[in-house]
Amino acid sequence: MRRIFLSLITFYQRYVSPHKRFSCAYGVLHQNGSCSRRVYSIIQNSPQRNLLPEISAQFKACKNAHLHLATEKKKEEAENTEGTDKKKSTKNNDHYLCIGSECSFWACLGIFS
Repeated sequence: MRRIFLSLITFYQRYVSPHKRFSCAYGVLHQNGSCSRRVYSIIQNSPQRNLLPEISAQFKACKNAHLHLATEKKKEEAENTEGTDKKKSTKNNDHYLCIGSECSFWACLGIFS
């Protein structure tokens, strides 16, 4: 069963993920791997009884990263519209956004977009 899930993740990483218009918020914020990479590792290395809790925790961490980055972006936009001479940031965080305001397993997979 693990091999099936690992194959599905590999397929997703190779054929679906490169064509999305956003990246995993967790990966963008922490710079240590996307959710698909981390879930692959969880499935590969964790005992079966820990799979669901660890995978759920990973997607919760991704949602929290999305909320953090969205808040930072709003703060940055507010600072840039105050009429000051501050340099506008060249950092573009649009590429991490999940679909809509929800960040879920399906949104991270690019399903139901």
